Amino acid sequence: MCGIVQASKIIGETVVNRQSENVGKIHELVIDAGKNRVAYALLSFRFGF
Repeated sequence: MCGIVQASKIIGETVVNRQSENVGKIHELVIDAGKNRVAYALLSFRFGF
């Protein structure tokens, strides 16, 4: 993804590892408003990967 993206478009997206295995989903984004960037993302993990 490049440019500006709405958080609502990212939340719920699948997270994959380097082997392209589904490991979870993005549950929340935390924004650092002072630095105009994402501070971190909260992930929900799928067990058994």
